[in-house]
Amino acid sequence: MRSNEISTQKLAKSLSLKDKALLIIKSALINGAIKEEVIYSFPNLAQQLGISSTPVREAILELVKDGLLTSVPNKGFKLLKYDDNKLSQITEIRVLLEVRVSVEIAKNIKKSDLDILRKYAQDTLEYAQEDKLIEFLQADREFHIHFLGLANNPFLVEITENLRDRARMSVLQFLIKSGRLRQAAQEHMSIVDALEKKDLANVAKFVEGHINLTIEALNDARLVIRAAH
Repeated sequence: MRSNEISTQKLAKSLSLKDKALLIIKSALINGAIKEEVIYSFPNLAQQLGISSTPVREAILELVKDGLLTSVPNKGFKLLKYDDNKLSQITEIRVLLEVRVSVEIAKNIKKSDLDILRKYAQDTLEYAQEDKLIEFLQADREFHIHFLGLANNPFLVEITENLRDRARMSVLQFLIKSGRLRQAAQEHMSIVDALEKKDLANVAKFVEGHINLTIEALNDARLVIRAAH
């Protein structure tokens, strides 16, 4: 997977220009095309993406609001990084919010919803195997939004999506480099299998393990860095 350029891979035609810009910018955040401490301007980024300035500006402002980027007055924006302590806090909050809700969803989940989740899970696995990062991010987002959306709590979906993005932007490049991106996709399948069987213990186990994968990827990266020195 290319790590030094902003990808403009084919996206779903149903997406708005702003949503397309969001996915591409998130991909650039993950794969390192947007560097730490570098200040980027809206026009330059829009030119790189091949998208007009207005949807790019809207996407950037949303990412600033969501805590993924920070604005630099009169200049543009730059990447906002999270330290280990903040990532651990995010993971702890996600476990508290998502595990119990996932078990409750499993008790009454419908076959139609299982079919939708399995399709998204299969998509994430296919895209992970083919190193299609933007498509993976889109399918991964759809999986988690549909899954937690079954709790009929829009605030929960909004909060967990933001927390997932904050953690993922910081560690997903390590998931990619270590091959754990495919593991993350396979875990979607394990979650769906457990949901189908109404195996509540494994639903809780797999969801918690899936959340903790980001911290495991970070620890793996530290070991690699230490070994290199």
